[in-house]
Amino acid sequence: MKPPFPSFTKIWRNDTYPALSPAGRATGKTVVITGASGGIGRATAVSFAKAGAVKIALLGRRQEALEETRRSIEAANSHTQTSIHVCESTDAEGLQLAADAVGLWDVLVLNAGISPGRAPIQTADLTVWWSAFETNVKGSFITAQAFLPHVNPQGSPTIISVNAALPFTLTFPGWVAKSAYNGSKIALAQIMQHLAQENPSISVVSVHPGIIDTDMLTATDEQKAYMRSVGLLDTHDLPADFFVWLSTPEAGKACTGKYLFANWDVEELMEKLRAEEEGSEVLTVKLQGWPFEG
Repeated sequence: MKPPFPSFTKIWRNDTYPALSPAGRATGKTVVITGASGGIGRATAVSFAKAGAVKIALLGRRQEALEETRRSIEAANSHTQTSIHVCESTDAEGLQLAADAVGLWDVLVLNAGISPGRAPIQTADLTVWWSAFETNVKGSFITAQAFLPHVNPQGSPTIISVNAALPFTLTFPGWVAKSAYNGSKIALAQIMQHLAQENPSISVVSVHPGIIDTDMLTATDEQKAYMRSVGLLDTHDLPADFFVWLSTPEAGKACTGKYLFANWDVEELMEKLRAEEEGSEVLTVKLQGWPFEG
């Protein structure tokens, strides 16, 4: 399908495909997923179970929903062990307890996030506006801080930060008055680049998961049908399998420090990244045009 956004790859995906097959790609790995109560988080847990993960730690606010995710994992792979950790994404003490309980991990998926409604800066409620930064930025920061000491030094550890396309596509009509969400997600992408620089042995990647029909998507059935017809609505399996692919050594090495769309065809993506010079800043958050020609 023709990309509905400006795209790094000519091939645009809305659903999973053979190159993303999770089979065997996470054998023996321990995976930690925040925001695992449903939606993308649950789909990601199922994909890693199918990929052979030995243990999946589920973090979220709702015990019942996390139990449902556990059942989905068991249906996908009865050999995958699961643990449930109920805590807020901004609860430093709760996250530390979860990290200590999980122990060594191989993949950390930072999926917890919120999207406050549209509000012009002049009239926005500060508490609601700031909540985006509390959850999306602070929550991801303290989660990473809690789990980093427990990273498995063997293998190819990976941190995947679930971001969004919206902050980088302000010219699209109707996507205005989203300064809280957009600002927090751009800040998060920059923080992940720092995390990658500080930890060269860990692959750290920010990913736009696609536009997925979750609780965060406010659209009517008619609007969703239109979005699907023009390639703007994606399946849960697309980002879930994309995350599993990212956790492989080859993908992680090529993509660390980058900002990617799960919609980009991975074979074309890897071909283009291999053609880049070492240290290339392509697909990173920076000031356009820098360094400037004098």
